[in-house]
Parts: sequence; structure tokens; C-alpha cells
Amino acid sequence: MAWISNGGFTCSGQEYRLLEWLDKVTYPREAKFADDEYAKMVYPSVVKRLIDFGVRLLLFCQVNS
Repeated sequence: MAWISNGGFTCSGQEYRLLEWLDKVTYPREAKFADDEYAKMVYPSVVKRLIDFGVRLLLFCQVNS
């Protein structure tokens, strides 16, 4: 399973412990996806990368509050 917002930083932040990594790497990256233009720019490359690695089924979910 791949979390799209995590697709861009595989193997990054290895110098951090888990909670530091979440605070310094993961959460700031996920926050960028609040910008629709950013998400539209990033999603195609992440999906292509998943397909290149052999993933053949993707499930996308949108939650509106």
C-alpha cells in the first residue's frame, strides 16, 4: 500500500527517530497536499512510479469534511 504523499521521500529522514520523522518530514509533506495545484502536479509522477514498480491496482479515496 502506498500513501501518495509519502511517495516523494522514500529513504529520506533516516537520521530521525519515528516521531521526529513524522513531525519534520511526513506531516509537512502531507500538508502540501491541501493545495490542489500541488497535488495535481505530484500525483501523476507518483502513480507512474508505482506502475513502474509493478503495482497494478490503486485505490484512491477522497474525504470531504
